[in-house]
Formats: sequence, structure tokens, C-alpha cells
Amino acid sequence: MMTDTPTMTTEQMLALPEDGMDRELIAGRLREKPTTRRNRRHSRTTSKVGKAIELWLDSQPKPHGEVLSGEAGFRLRRNPDTTVGIDVAYISAEVAKATPETASLVEGPPVPTLKYYRLRIPMKT
Repeated sequence: MMTDTPTMTTEQMLALPEDGMDRELIAGRLREKPTTRRNRRHSRTTSKVGKAIELWLDSQPKPHGEVLSGEAGFRLRRNPDTTVGIDVAYISAEVAKATPETASLVEGPPVPTLKYYRLRIPMKT
């Protein structure tokens, strides 16, 4: 017999202790796993992706948004909350302006339009 796990809000998740666990909420359900060590390949790849997006951004009309990296927190949905960390993401200028620099997460998903651009990123490993 399956038991129904209680749902959690983003605020409740963020109030949990920093104890070496990576946490995310998917439809209000807490998912936890031990924090993984990022290796050089992962770091190099996320750096190249961020750089490619920054180069693309420089070619776009202003106002520009921002490129975020390093497990940037995003609350994708509310009621029930879906909150995740994203390695590299682009947010619009409007979202950047509405999000304080010290905020622990961004409200809403990153800009999806980047999928329509072919970013050429050399991935030598």
C-alpha cells in the first residue's frame, strides 16, 4: 500500500538545514540526494555553455537579460511548488530587474527561446 507523502512549499524547503544534501521540489514533493562533487569536465562544460550564451547575448538588441550559473535556484511553478537548481540559465531583462541581487531563487522558468538558436560550443574533453 502506498502512503501519500505530504507536500512542501519552497519556503519550507529553503528553511531545511544545510547538511550536504541537494534538494529540489517536484510538484511539492521533496527530492533529496547527497551533494555531488562537480568534476572538471562538468565545470568546463557549464563554463563553455555560459560563455556561448553570453556571446549570443552580446549580439542581441538591448535590454539584455542575464546568464546565471552555479545551480541557480528557480521556482518553476506554485501550488504545488516545483523548485530546482539549474547549472546555466538565461533570464530576461524584465525578470532580472524584478529579482533582487540577493534573492535565493528566480520566480518562473528561464527564457526558453534559446532552444531555437544553434549555439556552436566546442566540447573538447
